[in-house]
Amino acid sequence: MNRFPKYIAVIMTFMSIILIACSDQGTSEDIGSEAAISECGGFANTQAKIIADENSPGALECGDETLQWQYDSETDQVKLVNDFVWLNCCGDHSIKAIYDEEINRYEIREKDQPVDGDARCGCMCTFDFSIDIPAFGVEKINLLLTREITDDEGGASEIYNGELNLSEGSGKIIITENVGYCE
Repeated sequence: MNRFPKYIAVIMTFMSIILIACSDQGTSEDIGSEAAISECGGFANTQAKIIADENSPGALECGDETLQWQYDSETDQVKLVNDFVWLNCCGDHSIKAIYDEEINRYEIREKDQPVDGDARCGCMCTFDFSIDIPAFGVEKINLLLTREITDDEGGASEIYNGELNLSEGSGKIIITENVGYCE
């Protein structure tokens, strides 16, 4: 009798068990595209393309942190822009999008960490974070926006948790009013 197929079956079963055990239980890897983070002052001041908002304040020192979104039905993509994020000027920033299929929720993870692991400075700046996510053909998406400032204790903070109705085409959500040096 040929033992080779039995060994392959045992090895394949063992590998499948390992892959299932190591999976993130329905959570996908980074599904975002076109991720971008502005320099201090935001995209509008560095000439990058974002969702235009004629009502945004022009001053760099005071404004509202907002989450703006725009759905493109032709590409089935949602562009998300979190603008006027108030952070230490000396930081390395990143953004990624994770989709958790089990709970049908997108998590947008923003991260701010000291430059080279420990360098911060004595000033604050406004930054914009942008990322595109696939809508997977649905009309409404559940969205969780988190931000981790790695040198703050407590880990990631929830910035926004809610639903976007893509049939509206676009929207703007005020996260925090009057961030920065407001009078």
